Amino acid sequence: MRVSQIVSAVSWKHAVGEVLLIVVGISIALSVDSWWQGQQERQEEDVLLSQVLATLRSDRAALATISTDVQNRASLLTALQRHLERELPYTDSLTFNLRALRRWQTSTVSTAAYEDLKGRGLDLVSNQELRLMLIDYFDRQVPFLEDYDRFDQDLTMSYSSSVLQRHLMWSDGVYLPVDYSRMVEDTEFRYMVGHREEIMRQGTVRRYQAILSASDDLIAALEAALADR
Repeated sequence: MRVSQIVSAVSWKHAVGEVLLIVVGISIALSVDSWWQGQQERQEEDVLLSQVLATLRSDRAALATISTDVQNRASLLTALQRHLERELPYTDSLTFNLRALRRWQTSTVSTAAYEDLKGRGLDLVSNQELRLMLIDYFDRQVPFLEDYDRFDQDLTMSYSSSVLQRHLMWSDGVYLPVDYSRMVEDTEFRYMVGHREEIMRQGTVRRYQAILSASDDLIAALEAALADR
């Protein structure tokens, strides 16, 4: 073999080797960069999910308090409705039932941490099931609960208020009937009591029970996801 052919073969193999080394080096660099980027995203995900979890735990306690109050008011309204249906005489204990007619609730759910997560991109949440749970809770169930609260408030301040003003007066921190007999005979008043009782028992009470259950499920899912890191 001629010297020129030998040199040419060696140069060609050397060039191929250099190309392969470059390709391998680039592949390794890209893999390391991808791994590092993944680590950074997981750390960011952990921080954001931890913030959501912290607010959920705090909100859960507040929601439980409101839920208990809602259930108590529903019970008071049910007792008032039965009292009116049986045409029983007035008793001082009815002041608690009558007060329940003039009250409503306002849910306290913080969405700031979730909005921060959405701003970063929900694709950051690596667990698809957890991502769907977050979307369902904050984008569907929380607004649904807020709609219930607004409806109850609007009902109390508009229709219910006009009826109650005819029959109730505020005295020494309690609501007292202006004329109990006339109040009992007023079909509009009795309809309003029954309507509010049904909305509270069938709607609001169940909505708060549902949001508490969903909150518990989401808290458990977040705790499990963060514990697996």
